Amino acid sequence: MSSTLEMLRDVLELRELLVYFQPIFNIRTGNVLGLEALLRPVGVGGEMIAPGIVFQRAERDGVLLELEREARELALREFAAQRGDAELVLFLNFSAVLLDHGHLDPGRILRTVRGHDLPVESVALEIVESGVQSQEQLASFADRNRASGFLIILDDFGTEHSNLERVALVRPDIIKIDRGIVSGAANDPIKRSVLRSIAYLARQIGALSLAEGIEHYDDLIACAEEGVELGQGFLLGRPAPDLARACRREQEAASRALRQLRSDLSDRLRSSSSAMQEVETTVASIAERLSTAASAEMEAVLEGAVAASPQVQCAYVVDTDGVQRTETVMAPGSVSPRRHPVFQPARRGTNHSLKDYVYGPVALRRNEFLTQPYLSLASGTLCRTYARRFTTGDGDQLILCIDTPHIQ
Repeated sequence: MSSTLEMLRDVLELRELLVYFQPIFNIRTGNVLGLEALLRPVGVGGEMIAPGIVFQRAERDGVLLELEREARELALREFAAQRGDAELVLFLNFSAVLLDHGHLDPGRILRTVRGHDLPVESVALEIVESGVQSQEQLASFADRNRASGFLIILDDFGTEHSNLERVALVRPDIIKIDRGIVSGAANDPIKRSVLRSIAYLARQIGALSLAEGIEHYDDLIACAEEGVELGQGFLLGRPAPDLARACRREQEAASRALRQLRSDLSDRLRSSSSAMQEVETTVASIAERLSTAASAEMEAVLEGAVAASPQVQCAYVVDTDGVQRTETVMAPGSVSPRRHPVFQPARRGTNHSLKDYVYGPVALRRNEFLTQPYLSLASGTLCRTYARRFTTGDGDQLILCIDTPHIQ
């Protein structure tokens, strides 16, 4: 036993320090990409103590640096001893407090990893960026360790003080999405939108997104549908002291969930595709009726179509210059009950020329155009607009615009 560990046991009133490994899965393939090292302190009576409590004690008693170093040493030693020929990545956490005070020496980290005969590329460094106050120390830590060959991870992204400026500063290889966003995302449109946005951000900067805290199957589906590549959580794998056991046992459990995931994603894709085909058929039918209607009859055509089509929230007609030719016809019950007065259906004569579903069909010389999801100013709800060009009996080129509910 090292003198540092003996000192920590006495100061923190511990019997021993253990390390557990929790697998991190590639959601797309079902393979284990790596494992996060998690400290498991054991009290003098043999009871497990929450790591957060022990780290708070260590900070209070001025031994946080020693505890972090011992925890990393333990994790690296066990990982090196157990990994064998497996090409796995070890995820190591770093304290923001130590980073702020400049106590984390990248050279020491590199020497420790090499001392265990581990390739630098097999270690990823997790920074809880929301707790870091020193921008200079954060950037220096990330830059120096990236140059050494470590993967850099922004941990707990989306909480407290985390911000997009930190992403530009750190330029992470992986963005780890906080469990507060992941948990319940399946049934919370706002959380789901944040999840989607972070996954999109990661892709745009050439990083991977990792959702932590996946404990429910519905949230796994949400992560997969919104483009998250990596997953971690009790549903996929619980922490275990034996690395091979953590990979093997939990991969069996995860494989069942991921096999079911493929089936459910396929069902949802078919359902969504079927729903959009119904919308396309409805829009084509309405456009056909409008093409033979006189200008004064168009609103009546829209009213009848909207009343008979559950997929339609509202409908109106514009010309190719974007000027609205009819009033906006709203479906009963399509307006959000919490709608603010800022959300109002557009009136006849409104200029929509800068909306993509108006200039898009003309610019691309297409008869149809479907937007990305957005908040409708007509209803105050999330929708997609389906636009279709048609020609009247008088030869006028017009565009039918249909808002349809966004299908997750």
